[in-house]
Formats: sequence, structure tokens, C-alpha cells
Amino acid sequence: MVAVLSLVVGPATGSSGATIRHVIRHAVPLSGKSSTRVVRTGHVDLANLPRASASSQRQLTAAQMRAVNRPLKSAAQLASYRQRVFSHASQLPTSATAAAAPARKAPDFISSNLQVPQLVASGDGLNYTQSGCGCTPPDEAVGASASNIIYEGVNNLLEIRNASLGTLYGPVTAQTFFSPLYHSGDFFSDPQITYDATRGRWLVAWLEINSAGTADYIDLAVSKTSSNYSTNFYEYQIPANVTGSNDFCDYPTLGYDYWAEWVSCTTFNGSTGAFVGNRVFGFPLSQTGAGSLSNYAWFYNIPTDVSCGSGCVDGAYRLSPVIEDGTPQGEFVTATDAGFGVTSHTLTVSAITNTIAIQPGSIPTATCSYTTTPHASDDPINAPQPGTSATVYPGIGTKQIAYYDGRIWFAMPISINCSGTVEDGIWWGDVAPQLTPISSGYPQSINGIVSGYSENAYWCYSGGLYSYMPSIMPSGGDDAALVFNLSDSSTNSPGIAYTGRMSVDPPNTMGSTGASAFVVSGSADNITGRFGDYSACAVVMNYVIRNNVWCGGEYGGADVWNTRLYELRMQ
Repeated sequence: MVAVLSLVVGPATGSSGATIRHVIRHAVPLSGKSSTRVVRTGHVDLANLPRASASSQRQLTAAQMRAVNRPLKSAAQLASYRQRVFSHASQLPTSATAAAAPARKAPDFISSNLQVPQLVASGDGLNYTQSGCGCTPPDEAVGASASNIIYEGVNNLLEIRNASLGTLYGPVTAQTFFSPLYHSGDFFSDPQITYDATRGRWLVAWLEINSAGTADYIDLAVSKTSSNYSTNFYEYQIPANVTGSNDFCDYPTLGYDYWAEWVSCTTFNGSTGAFVGNRVFGFPLSQTGAGSLSNYAWFYNIPTDVSCGSGCVDGAYRLSPVIEDGTPQGEFVTATDAGFGVTSHTLTVSAITNTIAIQPGSIPTATCSYTTTPHASDDPINAPQPGTSATVYPGIGTKQIAYYDGRIWFAMPISINCSGTVEDGIWWGDVAPQLTPISSGYPQSINGIVSGYSENAYWCYSGGLYSYMPSIMPSGGDDAALVFNLSDSSTNSPGIAYTGRMSVDPPNTMGSTGASAFVVSGSADNITGRFGDYSACAVVMNYVIRNNVWCGGEYGGADVWNTRLYELRMQ
């Protein structure tokens, strides 16, 4: 387990007015191990796979659906927390400024010098009927390459599109795509997709879950060549249960650095459903990209500053490895107190260095440190819809994290007192990690030491318009796009909106003066009981200029769930 030396300085009052604990903790090593347990391997050519049809899909049972939606808190605990939020508005993070309702027609800061990115492409992605499995939510994943090749993944489908959103390949089922690894009767969930621009390889990760929903595997696919159009993949399967204690991996997130790809998991006991911490797996790219994965490393229980007492786990409930294109110094993993129902001023930054050590079977150096954030965060609450009492799950914690130009950009949903209205908003910002050299003759480094925040702010609307399920993505010009869902109790079914900032904008502002625009307005409420889980974005990794961002997410449309793919052009 994690050994942490802590010093409680004492209670203080943050910008939200709530009492928070400031805790100073030294950077200490994480526990980690190496493993050679690769269950199955193989390869597949996506171009030769049959297209999926909805009628051919196996419907998931209720027990299988519960297996991929394991909560930290019970329904009664969530209801109690919601009541606390509404009855203690003064203790919530507070934003004195609120954005106006988003524009129905998208402004364009390139041609008209307005404050948000240009929406240059938008169209429907995969939907519930196509999925054919009765799965909710879609668990959206999006990747983009240098040539505007777009990969979209939902819970059990994969499709490849071009820049005009025309279909190049698919959709194919995850079962078919991972046919060399597949165990009869298993089902798939939680895809993760990214494009490694340094090597020109597609990286895909999926959860393969047994028929009872009590155990699962992490299935990996890496494209064989550096061609943006490559459809040939090496594939590998590893067990999520690496500790021998019935680990079940859920809510995975994919990241990569120069030497390795990383997959984080929120971990539950497969039989009881109890939360048992988190895991971060590292796979050497020199092996996965050559068809020869023989060993990998893993770390467990990246901490938060929440001490939950005896009989529970202090590890983070939500954590994210960082997408680090071309940076060889190390990999970062971020975590927050999200999920524990506390008002927090703390961000965990873990540095995993000497990641090249995974290749020969060694364990990299891994340390974690805390930083006190300029703004507070508090767990979000389910969002309302206009035509039903059914609410929308807002996501929780950070999900997709990107490192660019020395800064880690993050965004997460929070409950907030927005100009006097209690609702869901977004806490967004960046953090600049600084690594300490081991010695002058040793090029690798240790100890993630956070040097400061250049951006840290809230985004929210006035009048009870909830914003949630955010993703933030920086571009090559130090601009950033912020995308999210929104809904309210009177007018707006769940839709998708966006804003952004240019590098010349005042610090801590989005849309300069709070401008935003709809990607798509929701036309129907969501009554599935489970919405989204997360949205996704990917910057087009072109070495000349990186100013286009592809995103995807769920919205309320004509089907049980619909997804939308769209492209934003930055400065």
C-alpha cells in the first residue's frame, strides 16, 4: 500500500467559504510490481471484418449492466448528498460570474473575432439502435490522427470515419475486433482510443467482462504500422485481477508517454462490488508496437487527501493518466477527492519516471505529491431535464487529461453556487509539474513537484442551467477547447455545447466574456437511468500545426441514446 507522511497544518476557509483541510505530504514512492501475465495475444485486420448489424448483437442482462456501472455510493447515500448540497449552498464552491445561455448559432472567433472556436464539422455518430446490445450509457471514445482519420468507440462498437464524417470502416463489434482474444460469452464496455503521434500508432483499450460480470480483462490493440490508414493491429489481453484479490477494473482511462502506454482503473471487488482502490498499468510501446508484449508494470492506490477511516480505502476513486505526446521525461497521473462527497482544495499529481525501465521488466520510479488548488471542488449532483423527473448522471472527477507545453490541462464537473443558484458547473484549469533530477549524470527524474497554476477557474450558467460531463483539450497554439453537456428543468433536454480560450485571452477566462455555443440542442430527455459517463476529445496530431480538435459525446436525440461527432478549429 501507499506509505504517506502527512502533516495537518489546520483548518482554513477556501474561496467557497467552506472549511477545508490543508494537508502537506512529502513525495513518497508508490507500490508497484511487474508482471508477465499476458493471457492471450493475436492480430486482426479491421478492413476484413464484417460490419455489425443491430440484430446480430447479444442483449446484455441486468446483472451484466450493473457490472459496468458500479457506484461508490448507494442510491440512499447519493440522495443524502444531494440534500446536503441544496441545504448548504454557502459551503459550496462559489462563482460570482455566470455565463449567458449558449448561442444557438455557433460564433466563430477566427472569421468574426468572437470568443469561441469555430465549429467546422458536426454529425451524428453511433447510436443505441446500432449498438444492438441494450447498453447504456454509450461510453464515448474518440481518437484523431494527423490526416483527420477519426476513430469512434462506444460500449460495443468501433467505427472509423474521414474528415467529412464519411464511414471508412465499420462499424464492427468489439467482440469481432478482439476476436483473437475473445472468451465465449464475454461482453465489452468502456472503450478508450488515442493516437500516438510520435510513433504514428493507434492505441485502443477495451474492457472484456465475463458473462457473470464478476471478472474482467483489459484488451489492448496497437496498429502495426505508422500509416494513419492502418487497419492491422497487434492485440493483447491481460487480467485485471493482478493482486489476487478478485480485482474488477472499471472506468478505465488511456494515456501515453514516450516509452509506454498507460491504463488506469477504478477497482472493485468482482463478487461483492466493494470499492478496493485503483490500479495504473504501464505497457512498453516498444513491445506492444512489435507484436511481442512480454511484461508490464502496475502501480496501486494513487492517494487523495481524504482519510476515510478504518474499513475503507484511501485511494482515489477517479484518476487519469496523461496523454504526453513526445515527452520522454515521464508520465503523470492526476487524481482528486471526487466521489467522496467532500469540499476539496487538493489535486494529486503522481510522476512515473524512468518509464523505459518497463521494457526489460523493471519497475519505474513512481511518486505522488499534493498541491493546494486555487479553487475548491465539490461532487456534482444529477442534472434535471424538462419533461421528466428522471435526472442525468453528470460524470465525476477528471477523465481525459492532456499535457502540452509544460502544463497538464484538466476539467471536472462540480456542484457550485453560481450567482446564487445551486447547480452543476465545471472546474477547469492547468497545473505545471516540475520534475527533480536524480543526479546531474542521470537523465531521468523523480518527484512530481507542482510549481503552480497558470489557469484555474469555474464555468457555470445562471438560472439553473446545469453544465456537466466536460472535456478540455489544448491545441498547438496554447488555445484550449472546453466541451460539455447541459440541461435544465424547463427548456433544455441534454445537449452538447462548447466554449474555448485563446492564448491572448485574460487568464482564467473561457469565451473571453463568457461566450459559448451549442454543438447540438437536445430534442429528447434521457430516461435510461445512466447518461454518458464521459465525453472525449482528440487534437489532430499534425506536426505542422495542431489547431483542430475532434470531440464526441452523448445527447438527447431520437434514439435511446445518440452520439455526436464534431470538429472545432482553434486559433
